[in-house]
Amino acid sequence: MIAKSFWIDRGGDRPVKYSPGDTIPDDHPKRAWLLKSGIAETEQAQGKATPVATAKPEPKVEAAPEPKVEKRSPKKPLPTDSIEAQRAYLTDQGIETKGLTKPQMIKAIANLDS
Repeated sequence: MIAKSFWIDRGGDRPVKYSPGDTIPDDHPKRAWLLKSGIAETEQAQGKATPVATAKPEPKVEAAPEPKVEKRSPKKPLPTDSIEAQRAYLTDQGIETKGLTKPQMIKAIANLDS
């Protein structure tokens, strides 16, 4: 067998390092595993090496489409909440807040419910 990739055999007293192109004994105890995993391949009579077993490519997993998240409108702010909360709520309701003061925003919110 010929090594196709780097492999360290730790089965004996000391580790043996194999590089691509090195010869691995045909009677190696892990022969079937080496061929199946693609670490080694057998030699043909003509001197060309061909893989006996190749690893199956993993099936391509398509990413699930991201769920569409509906934009949640901010909770109706209390009159004591910050001006940013008032502005975010009115903007979400489609009302322009540029130039409005906090009392004007509170009044606009109260008028939305009416």
